Parts: sequence; structure tokens; C-alpha cells
Amino acid sequence: MSKLSNKNSGAIVFTDLKRPSVKIGYALIIIIMVLCSVICVFPPLWVMVSSLKDIKEFLSIPPTIIPRSFHPEKLIETWTMMLPNTVGLVPLYKHIINVKLLNSFIPLWLMRGASAYYVIVFKSFFDSISKEYIEAARIDGCTDLMIFFRIVVPLSKPVIMVITLFTLNGVWSDFLWPYLTLTDKNLFTVMVKLYRMGTNYSIDKKMIAMTFAIIPPIILFAIFQKHIMTGFSLGGIKG
Repeated sequence: MSKLSNKNSGAIVFTDLKRPSVKIGYALIIIIMVLCSVICVFPPLWVMVSSLKDIKEFLSIPPTIIPRSFHPEKLIETWTMMLPNTVGLVPLYKHIINVKLLNSFIPLWLMRGASAYYVIVFKSFFDSISKEYIEAARIDGCTDLMIFFRIVVPLSKPVIMVITLFTLNGVWSDFLWPYLTLTDKNLFTVMVKLYRMGTNYSIDKKMIAMTFAIIPPIILFAIFQKHIMTGFSLGGIKG
């Protein structure tokens, strides 16, 4: 009796499934649910599979569904890059003290500029530069150093601008390193100032200060967004 009651509970009871119209409706519901599942699963699955492609194939337009290249070694390479910054916090801080760079903005610039992500962006851009330029320069007798400064650097202005803007934005919004390395209150960055406002200021003044902190990055992006998009497109799609 209990088994029968279980079969007859729910929106569609067991006896309804014997009717053809209910069977068709039930099948349509299952198909729709499967399609929705595929739609939800496909984007992350495509990202996981595509991440093992060659960088040029990954950024190619139109994108490839089935990878033409496959590089599983990138998993190991990326896993060394995913070490948290706190791993090197103590030795790096001690080094800053040893070279007497406390109360200086130089460590902030260096730590933001020396990023593995930026290295990948630069490498992608350099790989996209036509080899014909390099070969023509070698025929003209240019050394590697001359090729770099006379050909590669002028062609790299878009990506240099992108990295510069991202570095400026990163330094502007950073809190931990300015808080550790800047002890002189006259050198405090905006984020440290916001933190040290504490309970000495009313909430409305804090909100105004936060607004002032948000405005400069927005203005920079609004002015240079064309250069940012150009830098990434040249570094990722061409070649």
C-alpha cells in the first residue's frame, strides 16, 4: 500500500504516465532540462578544455570547439603561478628593509610591475610581432639589442601602455604593501588613509573619500580604454 501511495504522489502520478499525452509532455520536460544542463555546463567545460590550447588558438576568431593543439604541461606551469602572495611576504619585507626602501613608493611600483600575468601579456605580444621585421633588421646588420630598442619597443607601445595603466591602477588600489612599507603619514596612499580614518570621521565623509578613491581609475579607463583594447587585441589575436 505504501509503494502505491508513493507512485501516486507528486505532480505526475504513476497512473498518468500511461496516457500518451502525459508521456509526451514528460519527455519534453526531460529534454528541456537536459538542454538547460548542457547550456549551463558548456561554458566552464569549454574554458577548461580551451585553457590547454596554444595561446594563439585560444584567442583565435572564430573559436575552435575541438582543440587542434593540446598542452597539459600548462597545468603544472600555472600551478607554480598560483602560490599565494603571502608565501613571499616575510622574506620580501625583510629585503625591503635591508635595501632601505621603507617609506618609499619604489617597492610598490616594482611589486606591481613585476607580475607573472604581465610577463605572459608581454610574451604573447612579442610572439605576435611579424618575424619579417626581425629578419629585415638582421639583414641590415642590427644587433639583438638594436632590434629590441629600434623595432620591438616602438611596436610595443600599445601593450606597454596597457601594462602601465594596470600597474597604476593596482598600486592605487593596493592596501597591504603600502600599509607595511609606508610608516610616514605624509606618504600614506589613499587606501591606507581610508583605513586610518577609523571612527574619527562620520560615515558620510568616509563615503565621499571612497568616491574620490574610485574616480581616478574610472577616468583613466574611460580615457585610455581604446588603447587597452588595442593592446590586448594585438597581443592575443594577431600572428
